[in-house]
Amino acid sequence: MLLVSIVGGIFTCGMASSVIGIIGLVEGILYLTKSDEEFTATYVQNKKPWF
Repeated sequence: MLLVSIVGGIFTCGMASSVIGIIGLVEGILYLTKSDEEFTATYVQNKKPWF
């Protein structure tokens, strides 16, 4: 995400950085609102890839 933000931000005048920032914010909120059991069931046991 950092690489896309830096490289894409140069070519798109910062638009890619804004999009990556919003995705990061949403991802953080999703992770923080899950209970420990839900997080373990989703990302550890089912091997679901990250957002």
